[in-house]
Amino acid sequence: GFVAYASDDWHMFPKFTLTYGARYEAFTPPTELNGHIANLAVSPDFTTVQCVTPVATGNCIQGTSASLFNGHYNNWAPRIGIAWQPPGKWFSGNHQMTIRAGYSMFYVESYLNTLSGAMANQPPFATANTLTTQTVAGPPLSFLTDLSTALPTTLTNTVAVNPNYQVPYAMIWNASIEYNLARNTFLEVMYTGTRGVHLDELLGFGPTNVATNAAGFTYDTTGASSNFHALQFRLQKRMSRGLMFMARYTYSKSLDDASTIGGGGQTVIQNNADPRGDYGLSSFDTRHQFQGNFVFQMPFGERRRYARKGWQKQVFGEWRLNGSFTAHSGTPFTVRVFSKDPSCQNVPGVNSERADQLGSAALASPTVQEWFDTSMFSAPVACFGNAPRNSVTGPGAFTINSGLSKTIQFGRDGLRRLDFSWNTSNLLNHVNYSGLSTVLGSSTFGQITGAAAMRTMQFRVRVNF
Repeated sequence: GFVAYASDDWHMFPKFTLTYGARYEAFTPPTELNGHIANLAVSPDFTTVQCVTPVATGNCIQGTSASLFNGHYNNWAPRIGIAWQPPGKWFSGNHQMTIRAGYSMFYVESYLNTLSGAMANQPPFATANTLTTQTVAGPPLSFLTDLSTALPTTLTNTVAVNPNYQVPYAMIWNASIEYNLARNTFLEVMYTGTRGVHLDELLGFGPTNVATNAAGFTYDTTGASSNFHALQFRLQKRMSRGLMFMARYTYSKSLDDASTIGGGGQTVIQNNADPRGDYGLSSFDTRHQFQGNFVFQMPFGERRRYARKGWQKQVFGEWRLNGSFTAHSGTPFTVRVFSKDPSCQNVPGVNSERADQLGSAALASPTVQEWFDTSMFSAPVACFGNAPRNSVTGPGAFTINSGLSKTIQFGRDGLRRLDFSWNTSNLLNHVNYSGLSTVLGSSTFGQITGAAAMRTMQFRVRVNF
């Protein structure tokens, strides 16, 4: 695609800066060199579908373009930012205050490759398998039973893409106050918001719920949205007198009804007639996050306070100690029901049904054997459960990493260097649980299913010459 960007700085006051600009992007959909891609043209009521290829092939008709979906050429992304240092002795010098704010739009160009890739490896250029349920007139089954009952005219394509798929984009805004507590130490408070528009939405269709001449397919379109809000506090000391550290706490919440936002796996919407019923916590939502790190250069060696010369410098000089700390609450999970009723499956073999939920599933003292209150969930009477998407919060994590390193210079003029390092991951050997069984009816329902790596140590010697 074509990209154009323009920006400018505008100064009215010595301590006030305004930056603005606009970015233009034209999205031209990619094409396959040999035209080996296929889409499904879907009727407005989703009752019938027709295979479409760049050039008519077999039972597929010719599409309106070589890419089988349309490009977009009216994408403008404005951006604006300000920075201001308030006047006065209380907000200058070693106690300088800086206020910043900004707004920007970003289009998601990767959707082009995602859609074109989805239409590859589809019939008639490849074989697609769909799990279906069949009945046999004369049971019991045997190796002689004929299971090839699919009609020759039934389409086996598993992917359909809306040819008018809109360009996904995000609007991001933020505001922050940074205040110097001391010469090299500052505190920052920042708010960030993000709004996602035209995000990916995955519907499911098959013989049991609408389409009559298809084995079952997913319909990739836009219509989902997201909202993210975060408040962050950061305390940081720049490197001075051999010490640097940073500590950051973030309180955030992310909501969406998109199936693939944030890198999560695709999830078919439970009820095609109620896409907004999937609006809930994002799969990557983490309410509380705390991160910290430090680097400490020990006061021994050349240009340091102690042991500047001789063997004391070689033994005690150039030692560095570093560490990092991470703690965060868990990400959410969805309680699902793997229904065997074909009429409840949007796509044959794909289970998107959620359970019914009576109330909050949070436990005061969760255990590995029962992380949430499983009695709050039951199988839905009909096909669609009322449990919100991502209504169960999984386990959090707590990790401390550390490292110790030393440098020895040798050779003429000290141009060669010998580096020693000793790094430890999960220093306290804390058990961080991972994985949560959330399939209603499973023998492990409600249990923790795994754990992250335990403590590891690595010692390394490196020669630089």
